[in-house]
Amino acid sequence: MKNHNSNNMEHQDDGHSHQAFDNPGLFAKRFDAPERDEWQKPEQVIDALNLSDNATVVEIGAGTGYFTVRLAEQLKNGNVIALETSPKMAAHLENRVGGSALKNVHVRLSEPGGQTNLPEKIDLIMCVDSYHHITDRVVYFSQLIQQLKQGGRLVIIDRPADSPVVPPHGHQTPPDVVKKEMKEAGFELTQELDLLLPYQFYLAFEPIAFTKNCDKTLPASFVYDFGNSGNIKLEKLSGRYLKWLVHAIYLQATARYCGLVPGRWVARA
Repeated sequence: MKNHNSNNMEHQDDGHSHQAFDNPGLFAKRFDAPERDEWQKPEQVIDALNLSDNATVVEIGAGTGYFTVRLAEQLKNGNVIALETSPKMAAHLENRVGGSALKNVHVRLSEPGGQTNLPEKIDLIMCVDSYHHITDRVVYFSQLIQQLKQGGRLVIIDRPADSPVVPPHGHQTPPDVVKKEMKEAGFELTQELDLLLPYQFYLAFEPIAFTKNCDKTLPASFVYDFGNSGNIKLEKLSGRYLKWLVHAIYLQATARYCGLVPGRWVARA
């Protein structure tokens, strides 16, 4: 990684703090400055995503729309759903795309780790320098699995702790932490591009159930040993469970029952 302490890079970090979202117009000048292209390499990143022009992409933490606009221009027959936690930042992005010819951008407000209900199945989830803002990340991304199409992917781009450009405290995410948490969420690492970006890592994941073949059928009634958490028995998936939580549990259960990740299942008659 090159040692580069540009003001643009430092302010990009500041812009991802929640306080900076109160004045998105000010930080938009820095987020979208032409100098950012030198290290963010948007064209190379979008090429690496290898999307069809009718893909549906969700961007977590879309900010001022640096990638949102570029993705929308690339996906002539597709859609970009921009998730943003700040009402002011979301309004700024809506104004930006509203003043352009782009008709395939849909801005949505969301909580940093809240449930996300999308209108359609998606091809790609993209998260750039926003991973550290998400609370309960394992649960959050487990919930998003059900929103992916067959073959859908998750791409996380973020800065490691040893990045030569030091962001605010807590805004660094070691790639090993991302890999561990995504495995717990039911994803498998399928691509790691070490040389693509000078200051960030690029990790691509797919749900474990998509990357492995398994012809086993999960029993209608089973018990899983969660270690210190004790045993949980699921006779039938009751309506009292939140839909997303049930799906996350079932996906993890299927993966473990198929022997794709460690775990011990005991079927009940």
